[in-house]
Amino acid sequence: MNSCAFCAWKSMLRHMGCVEITPYNKDQSEFEFWTRSVNSEKDREMLQILHDLDFLHPAPRKFCDQTGTLWNCIHESLNANKRGQDGKSRILSIVAEQFPYCEIKKNLNISSSDTINEARKYARIHGPGAKCVEKPIFTRTTISHEKLDQLQQFLDDKNNVIMSSYKTETKTRLPVKYLKYTKESLWEKFSYQFPDGVKRTSFMMFLQGKQYIYQENLDGLCSICSRYGYEIFVEMKNFIEKNIQNNNLQKDYINKLEHLRRYLKKSYEQELEIAVNGTVAHNACISHCLPYAFGTYTESHSHECVKCGQLFAIFYQLKNDTPITLHNELEEYQEHLLYYLAHQTRKVYLNTQFNANLLELDEKGALIVMDYKMKVLPKSARETKEQFFGKKGWTLHSVLVYTRKEDSFELDIQAHDHWSNDPRQDAWFAA
Repeated sequence: MNSCAFCAWKSMLRHMGCVEITPYNKDQSEFEFWTRSVNSEKDREMLQILHDLDFLHPAPRKFCDQTGTLWNCIHESLNANKRGQDGKSRILSIVAEQFPYCEIKKNLNISSSDTINEARKYARIHGPGAKCVEKPIFTRTTISHEKLDQLQQFLDDKNNVIMSSYKTETKTRLPVKYLKYTKESLWEKFSYQFPDGVKRTSFMMFLQGKQYIYQENLDGLCSICSRYGYEIFVEMKNFIEKNIQNNNLQKDYINKLEHLRRYLKKSYEQELEIAVNGTVAHNACISHCLPYAFGTYTESHSHECVKCGQLFAIFYQLKNDTPITLHNELEEYQEHLLYYLAHQTRKVYLNTQFNANLLELDEKGALIVMDYKMKVLPKSARETKEQFFGKKGWTLHSVLVYTRKEDSFELDIQAHDHWSNDPRQDAWFAA
């Protein structure tokens, strides 16, 4: 009530014959007592007695007001705690629901209404001043464990991926795997091998991230593949550009050479017939028959692969189109490619044997693979060539330990490095 309205009420009471009988000063309280009794002095004396006995006070005189102390304690607690649900919001939630915004801002020196709003939400969800209960994280998978084991088994196959010996994915800490084929080609191979496995979308989602990487050029992962599978083809391309003058004939040779490189790198491995348990099977094509390569064949061969025959046909044509003085160089290139072909065959066979051993692995066993990785040469600020080439350095051998988890096809892989002062590659081995 404003002052004008209050004066109007008092004027109206006087005209009605009322008398003010307030027993205390206006500084003590804003409330006033009025009476219309004939003997107003008796009413005044009665109110004075009640006032002297502290009946007219909202709080007794001996009562100590602790409201300011409470607000100070809450203000100090807010300053001592950090922001967030487990800090200021939790402390402020004690009084956030009981007092209006303006009073909380005034007593706790809070400028933002959002802070009070968050504290009220906290009080409604967890309770005033109660501890924040963390919600459990539910992980739901719509793919059965059997299908996940099939997918993991497929992506652990060395015929499909090449596992890095030192790189790991940052989030999962698992070894990085280089895909030997495109994701679409791997999906076609997986759907043919496991027709009742996961669908295409799940397969592609599983390959996302930085653990599975596809690179067209995997040069450097294997010294033999780097030399005989990449560098030789570059040298042959330079040889053709240098010694074949006819542009059309030159493009035709380079095109055939590129097709041969792709076939030896990817398609040739798929032509070899090896069972899951590691046993080799007879093939009617002599170029793809592993028993013939091992000298244990008993059946005849009816034909020869046309694509493998290109390896010999391209060199036969180059000899006809180049001088005889360059034939020795061509024969050297051909021997290198035959060595690369043998390396690819041996790699596929050993990878299949490795996978066969993994299938036989149980929870009580372990498969250990040891291999030479690299040699590290110390380097000083100033050294002569004689000092550089005379250094022995240190050799690094890596050991991979494969174990299988209980009731699952998932493998646990641990990598261990062994450094040796002996510079020989076969200085440290185990059987």
